[in-house]
Amino acid sequence: IRLLKLLPDDLKSHLIVCEIHHVALPHSVQYGALPYSRGDKLNDRWIIVETENGYRRLDATENLYSALWRLRYDSEPRFNWVDALRINPQNMAERTSQVQVMREIYASSVGGVIWLGGKSGHIEVALDLVHIINE
Repeated sequence: IRLLKLLPDDLKSHLIVCEIHHVALPHSVQYGALPYSRGDKLNDRWIIVETENGYRRLDATENLYSALWRLRYDSEPRFNWVDALRINPQNMAERTSQVQVMREIYASSVGGVIWLGGKSGHIEVALDLVHIINE
């Protein structure tokens, strides 16, 4: 699987830098699982990915960018399996193999992260409803 190592930023700059690590399951790296949010289109957001050949820019949805910006730690890296980055959608064999291990991916994670987006009226209503259901 591909794990995203989100590099720390104690200045909370708007530049998101990460590395992609290929690991086999089961693995000793603790990681969170961030599911994909449908309907979010690519726009002017991007993240920087460090590769063995240097850095490259990767287009990101607003939702993914916001989640990564909020989830990164100040002083240590954070590993996440990010559904939106898990596969090359043009590679059918890779896509099929990833879908087949999704249960194991989520089961091996330290927990799922649900990102509802930035603060808005809709998010406030959704959170109020979660609190009501929880009671």
